[in-house]
Amino acid sequence: MIADNAASPTTSPLCSRKPRNPSQKMTARTRRAPDTLTRRRERIAGIHGLSVDTVELYERNIIDELAVRLVHGELPVGS
Repeated sequence: MIADNAASPTTSPLCSRKPRNPSQKMTARTRRAPDTLTRRRERIAGIHGLSVDTVELYERNIIDELAVRLVHGELPVGS
């Protein structure tokens, strides 16, 4: 049974803060830090002079290629 005061399905229980008013200035306290994966992609893109989208596309292509090789027994499973 779901409690009456449970968070709605559209809100995250981890983010209990009210939505920011668009007229408010973004500050270090109100700005959300990018997640680790985004920071990593931005760093790689900057080092190699690529866009973040290019890095993300490359990652997806590598994952797809490795998945196919794993299914066909061309890669060892585990170490």
